[in-house]
Amino acid sequence: MLLYANLDRRQKLELFAAQRAKEEGGVRNFPIPFEHDIKLVPVQLSKDFFRSKAHKGHGHYNTREEFELIMKEREGNITITKVFEHAKEMAMKHSSRQGNPEAKEKFVMQHGNTVVLVGQAGIGKTTLCRILVQLILEKKLLPECKYVFFLQFRKVDFESKLTYPQLILPGSDLASGDTPISDESIMQILGQGEEVVLIHDALDEANTKSFSNMHPLPSDTKLATADVHFKRLLLARLLPKAIKVFTSRPKQFMEMPSELRPLCVVDVLGLNKKSQEELCRQICQSEDVCCQVLKYLEDNPDIAASCYVAAKCILIMYILSKRIEEHNKVDVESLTDIFIQVLAPYASSDHLRGKEKDLIQLAAFALKGFLESKIAFSEKDIKHSGISDEAFEAFLVTFTDSKYKVQLKILEGHKESYFSHLIWQELFTAIHIVFFMPLEEVEQQIVHFQESRWEVVAKFVYGLFNPKVYAEALRIFGVEDDLSAEPKMQRLTDFVVNRMRDVHPTDTLELLTLCSWLRELNNSKVNNQALSHLPSSLELTEKILPTDLPSLIYGLRSASKPIILRVDSKQGK
Repeated sequence: MLLYANLDRRQKLELFAAQRAKEEGGVRNFPIPFEHDIKLVPVQLSKDFFRSKAHKGHGHYNTREEFELIMKEREGNITITKVFEHAKEMAMKHSSRQGNPEAKEKFVMQHGNTVVLVGQAGIGKTTLCRILVQLILEKKLLPECKYVFFLQFRKVDFESKLTYPQLILPGSDLASGDTPISDESIMQILGQGEEVVLIHDALDEANTKSFSNMHPLPSDTKLATADVHFKRLLLARLLPKAIKVFTSRPKQFMEMPSELRPLCVVDVLGLNKKSQEELCRQICQSEDVCCQVLKYLEDNPDIAASCYVAAKCILIMYILSKRIEEHNKVDVESLTDIFIQVLAPYASSDHLRGKEKDLIQLAAFALKGFLESKIAFSEKDIKHSGISDEAFEAFLVTFTDSKYKVQLKILEGHKESYFSHLIWQELFTAIHIVFFMPLEEVEQQIVHFQESRWEVVAKFVYGLFNPKVYAEALRIFGVEDDLSAEPKMQRLTDFVVNRMRDVHPTDTLELLTLCSWLRELNNSKVNNQALSHLPSSLELTEKILPTDLPSLIYGLRSASKPIILRVDSKQGK
């Protein structure tokens, strides 16, 4: 307690809060535990958040529709240091709709001090929170701020009744020592001025059911469950003058009652090309390796498109750099190949020893959620999945591979659980279809591959039957003799061949989809069967994205006959 000697209550609270925020916000959760320092790179932000699109979305961010947005230069129109000014401006602008001065003041108080950072998993929301903490503590942003608090929703107990100080400073010893500070004193100090910043990360990982209704709040809110405190914060009934920051995934944010949704919502766009290149240089350290990785990504824009998401960017670039260091080349054939390479050391590690069957159950669990369009899972869902409690905890804990030093965490959250990145749900869905689903059910599901929601899963299914990837996946899941593999492969072959036979010369999107499947599969026998039906003359009537080119070129090169390709000049190059 010597640290707090000769400090009054305000100084003691300020110092303690700063230390706690620095501890919680200073940990960088990279998907790779680098031995050298990795500096944070800029993340692009936009003031233009399209609420209807966010609410409609299934949460799958690797579809062609999403890539069309990704391929545009991802430049933001606001910086993290300007979001609070933007919140004030928006609140003042919209306050004119309020009836009287009192209502206007209340409206500005509620919306002018609150910002929500919205974006998909791994895009950089938590990183932005940590940047905010760092800038505030260094007095480079909001220099008048004295009390900054950083709280992650995944660590919050939503069952117990607590005071708000107990919630934001769990396990503190402020009530002891020469200058004890009670919870009442903390609330008095924090409630007196505009010197408080409250940063709450991952709202979507809270018990979302408690936020889905607007039942009257209890009259006694001093001791209450966490959702009551957070609702009062969002309604400006608790610490109304404090600056508040929340982060969330788009869909979960839009499912909250409109009364709770702040006016200022900033869209986290991810990494632009410049940030990706800067990150690549830091990861590779060698300029030669970095150039090879960037060249590979330039030649494979369908894989490069995933690099706008910081977590995926780090993972992809790290795996590519390690393959170059070990084999002097990038022997990676597809996105499926990359993720199977990441999964391999995870599945064979001590981390999952004795839980191999649970990994298989996880694939069935992923499929069930996908079929039900569910990305958030309750404790009841987990219990009914057949996954053991021990394995579930293992999936929640970050694993570090000793060879590649790849960190991997499949699931996140406890009360409400998610796949750490939605692409894992899609991959495990495909794994169940390929290795564990009965042939009759596979035949029923294949017909859905033409639906847009199945776009990524279908690519993974064909990618898993790539001979190189298939052999590795067999080893991972301990499948010794899969008697259904050959008939499943035949059904998939028949499906792509029949669809290629029906391709109209001007049906660009269908052609691109089928070529992407063939590229993931990379099987010359299937290529010959399917591409023999390719029309001898094609007219590209749709806009061609950079992510489409590798698949289109693969299909044309693999065809056994010359193809005349006409490009509609209205669509551009």
